[in-house]
Amino acid sequence: MPGRRSSEDERWNELRAFVRARDRSCRVMRCLTLRESKRVRAGPRMTLDCAHVLPASARPDLIYSPDNVYLVSREFHRRLDDHQDPLTGDPIDKNEHYWWWYRVVKASTEQYDPGTDYEEKTIFAVTKCEGT
Repeated sequence: MPGRRSSEDERWNELRAFVRARDRSCRVMRCLTLRESKRVRAGPRMTLDCAHVLPASARPDLIYSPDNVYLVSREFHRRLDDHQDPLTGDPIDKNEHYWWWYRVVKASTEQYDPGTDYEEKTIFAVTKCEGT
């Protein structure tokens, strides 16, 4: 079941509709500081994707969890999947990758602290309602 979902997957279509209604716009854009937002050009035609925070390949149990799927621009989605800074495209390490997702999940402008384990914080934030 992991991997790209089909348009014939009714559960996925229902989740996508829910996430689009809940988020309405790119969640990355909503967690940026004023300084960060000045570096981004968000046009009215920004393509939006429903993106998994914790990948379906790693957590197939969370494929349909609304706590694990957020609306983000296609470009930010691609960059995060490729472990790149969503704003600059520069390579980022695993901890920074999870810091960005933590910000999205929590709608936070929290500054990066290399001493914080953002993978653990993100997993906890996503799975808190799942009982895992």
